[in-house]
Amino acid sequence: MKFSEKLIKLRKEKSLSQEELGYELNVTRQTVSKWELGQTTPDMDKLLELSKLFSISVDELINDNDSVSEKKGSIVMEEKNNNNNVKTIVIALIIIAIIIGAVVLIVNFSEQKSKEKREEKNREDAAKIINSQQELMKDALERQQELKDRYENLTSENVDSSSLLEDAKEKQQELLDKYNKQKESLLQNQ
Repeated sequence: MKFSEKLIKLRKEKSLSQEELGYELNVTRQTVSKWELGQTTPDMDKLLELSKLFSISVDELINDNDSVSEKKGSIVMEEKNNNNNVKTIVIALIIIAIIIGAVVLIVNFSEQKSKEKREEKNREDAAKIINSQQELMKDALERQQELKDRYENLTSENVDSSSLLEDAKEKQQELLDKYNKQKESLLQNQ
């Protein structure tokens, strides 16, 4: 599109008469008419004023290849595309935030379940150790009673009881040591 055609189109889009446009640029109506007929072209100062008035570059104004309306249309389309891109990005960010939130909840739930299972296993292990210690204590008490009964029987028969007493004390100490080790193990596991 030629400069003269662009000028007519831009002036009409702004709803300006030749006289009003001339007034804006400090030129006569006849000068504007000559520009639009292609008889003359404005000087550089007037081209700058025209570009400011119509919000386009001087290059767009004088370049014969670009159509002003096509340029404005492409700008509008570009703005729409940019708006659509922004909307798409916002939606994508919201979806990503939702996915991250869901993953965090699942991980927390999984960790909680694992912790509960570990605690349950620790309780079961502690119960087994306590039962084992109770059995050992029971065996130790039974053994102690056996030794006591044996000692009483032997003393009544006038047998040398000092070695038996030492033997009983050693056995009792062994059982007590074994009980203490299991007790320590239980405390460490908890």
